[in-house]
Amino acid sequence: MTPAVIVASSRPHSGKTLLARVLAENFILGGKRPLIYDIDAGDRGLSRLYPNEVLPLELARVPDQMALFDALVSAGPRPRIVDLANRSLQKFVDLSLECDFCAEARASAIEPIVFFIAAPEQEAFEEALVLRQRLGACRFVLVENRQLGDIRAAIRQSGEYRALTENGARIVMPALDHALMEVVDEWDVGLGAFMRDPTLKVPLEMRDDIRSWLVKVLTDIYRVLDAIDRSANLNLARG
Repeated sequence: MTPAVIVASSRPHSGKTLLARVLAENFILGGKRPLIYDIDAGDRGLSRLYPNEVLPLELARVPDQMALFDALVSAGPRPRIVDLANRSLQKFVDLSLECDFCAEARASAIEPIVFFIAAPEQEAFEEALVLRQRLGACRFVLVENRQLGDIRAAIRQSGEYRALTENGARIVMPALDHALMEVVDEWDVGLGAFMRDPTLKVPLEMRDDIRSWLVKVLTDIYRVLDAIDRSANLNLARG
């Protein structure tokens, strides 16, 4: 199955575009060239990093809506990544339901997966669960970005949190020192290039911490995507 990954959050400055970058690098390191769609982005950060793979689109425009969903459900081996602006989340969900996106994608051997970054408040997990229920057939992965703060124990015991993390559908982005995060955010080279050559444009004292952070996030992403791929292939064989 070919993954179509939607990276989303209901709040700004959640680390969403950074996660989209790491997902792109995960595929690139695996020898695949992802198709990347930058939705309603202000600074076009992904276009700067991946000029040949990124298509900027505006969901307010009907032609862009058609272009996005046609691309997401078209058969083909290249993974797709959608970096969805938080202000466009509900519009995307409404359009997905109108065109039966998840079912159409699966008919073309495309596996739609939503990576949702939740803020560390109870309301965020309630919103996330409603979103997962609305999307129905789409795979849903909860993302905890520790840069936003820790999740209280009481929230981890809530029914919403437990429902969202069942079957291991969860990844963690560890917190990075603010100075290190600024370095990562401002990089004009791919994170995969750094994995291959840690000396690239990074001060010596920062290399080990950034590399360790990348390894943890990439390992978690690989674990979740591999489990989804195996499950999807099993369902395909049964069906």
